[in-house]
Amino acid sequence: MHNRLVAGNRFNPSYEPMGYLLRTTSPATELISLRVTHSGGSAWICTGSTTSDCGEQDLKGTVGLEPGIDIFEDSGESAYSGRLHVGPIKASPPAKH
Repeated sequence: MHNRLVAGNRFNPSYEPMGYLLRTTSPATELISLRVTHSGGSAWICTGSTTSDCGEQDLKGTVGLEPGIDIFEDSGESAYSGRLHVGPIKASPPAKH
């Protein structure tokens, strides 16, 4: 969420992400912010405070997209300039746990 180009989100309407701050402090600079998506796979996720709460979890993703970059039509209201779709992802456990 830190690279969103607009203020606010579903949790906090006054949230000002870094992308928004960069856009408002340097309006003459062209800023491109990409939303990263994947087509599913797994990720190493911790659901608690102990190492036993960590492990590989299956993730749903965005289906029907080919890996690559799509730049959106600039409306000035979009939270992102485009999307980087990376395809399937695979969990990478920590080097030491």
